[in-house]
Amino acid sequence: MINFKIIDSNPQGGCSYYRSIGPFSKLKYLDDSISIECLSQVSWPVLADADIVMIQRPIIDNHIDSLKMIKDFGIKIWVDIDDCLHEIPPKHPFYENIQCHNMLHHLEQSLIMANVVTVSTQTLAGYYAKFNKNIIVISNAFNDYNYKFEKIKKTVDFINWRGSNTHYYDLLEYKQFILSIAEKYPRWSWSFIGDDTKHITDYLNNCFSKKETDLLKYNKYISELHPAISIVPLVFNKFNMAKSNCAWLEATYSGAAVLAPTMPEFEMPGITLYNKNNIQSFEYQLDKLIKNEKLRKENYEKSYEYIKNNLLLSIVNKKRLQIINSLIEK
Repeated sequence: MINFKIIDSNPQGGCSYYRSIGPFSKLKYLDDSISIECLSQVSWPVLADADIVMIQRPIIDNHIDSLKMIKDFGIKIWVDIDDCLHEIPPKHPFYENIQCHNMLHHLEQSLIMANVVTVSTQTLAGYYAKFNKNIIVISNAFNDYNYKFEKIKKTVDFINWRGSNTHYYDLLEYKQFILSIAEKYPRWSWSFIGDDTKHITDYLNNCFSKKETDLLKYNKYISELHPAISIVPLVFNKFNMAKSNCAWLEATYSGAAVLAPTMPEFEMPGITLYNKNNIQSFEYQLDKLIKNEKLRKENYEKSYEYIKNNLLLSIVNKKRLQIINSLIEK
């Protein structure tokens, strides 16, 4: 029996779903000798039977104290991160918080202490390599244990966006292009899932605005919506360049063809890209997708096939199992 413990300060969040409790809870389907437990506190009694402790995004004082205890107790440490926190732009809602509470220093200490570090993108691996030589990329994956990844044959003329309030300025960057397309194609409807979108949605007709919701309700909503197109408007900066492509995974699950920026994780089969050096290409490419149903279907098919063959959790989780076995053998 391998006893694997998880520390996650936000177990309800998206990172937990894609990077910690979500994927690790499914390892039992690959190896039933692995026992998973999520810790609400850290002390020697709860660590007594632990072989490995994984901590997701360690940035607070308690995390550092816990990791020191775990290290002193001779237990292997696995750190996982899904964002380039050192490059959060000043306009980001989390910027002041992370600058004022020593969080970046905590993250650096955690990376140094870790026996292994996993990240979601190659860009992150390169950025944080100076803190730990044993960094492994594990891509985010579609959870095919709880949801069926089935081909969608019919979509509706909706353009969908999803995101948290952290994307306020990302949306603002592309506002003029979105409004221009909406005016040109009044028959098409829009769906915005997330908070702080009124600076866009208030100017759109045929717009369905939905507040940010929990993952189960969100997945149910997009599986019933079946939008023809999903857009990923992102400002070209170092923080966004390191982002993973969950928006693409979710959009393909819903049946949509995806428009996304020319960034490493979005240069994937079936994704229509707009250009860093000419962000007006966002409007041009969106216009092309709206006019060409055949192109949308072809691109969706390419994305669907690639994800089905490479990015289902039942496939990607094999990498996590390999890491666990390598840590136990050392």
